[in-house]
Amino acid sequence: MGHGVRTALRAASILLIAAPASAHVAPPVMRADRTLTLTLGDRVVLEYVVRLSAPELSRVRRDGDTDRDGVLSRGEADAVLARFRSALGESVRYASGRGGLGPYGRLAASHAIGTEASGFEGPVDLPERAPGARVAWSFDLRIAPADDRLAVEDASAFVSFDHSEVFVRDTATRRFLSLGDAPERMKPGAQLAWVDAGHSATHAIHVAWTPPPSDKRPLLIIAVMIGGLAIAAATLLSVRRRPR
Repeated sequence: MGHGVRTALRAASILLIAAPASAHVAPPVMRADRTLTLTLGDRVVLEYVVRLSAPELSRVRRDGDTDRDGVLSRGEADAVLARFRSALGESVRYASGRGGLGPYGRLAASHAIGTEASGFEGPVDLPERAPGARVAWSFDLRIAPADDRLAVEDASAFVSFDHSEVFVRDTATRRFLSLGDAPERMKPGAQLAWVDAGHSATHAIHVAWTPPPSDKRPLLIIAVMIGGLAIAAATLLSVRRRPR
């Protein structure tokens, strides 16, 4: 048997041995991801969306199934969502300011606009490819009109996040300038992403925008009124001083 034939047979044997092992290698299952969307308008609104894959949803249902009947009921689902909302309010901090940041406060102190949730109720045991669940919270961050920057620190770990994204949408009121994970790494792109891989590290988000133009109309109105009163007073005095 020639050297070339032996080499070919050896290579084929290696491939045959490796084939069964490689056939069992599957891509990692995504557990959960989140999307944070900041809308810069008259109000600065944060929408926090969490999506759970079937394996993570199964775990959440199992943990929330307090009566152990194998099904997450409506009441149990509401309790799970309440725990998520409480954890989110305590785990996310934010600060804003003009030219610099003020003190940080917790998301729990913001104004909650609404919550939308779907897919949480159901049997604990789920096929891997079953539909997952989704929950979205919206918050008015109560940013002062003159502020031109915002920082958000997110340490949420109420589910096992694998991937996160941030989007910033601006309006005519506030024009987006830059976004980054630190003040020294700000870029003009309005999207930011990172890989969590199940870790509970704190992630920072920094956003800057052009502040809304100050409305000078009230000052102008006041000036006109003061000028009118001054003219009226002067006219009245001149009438009184005329000789009779």
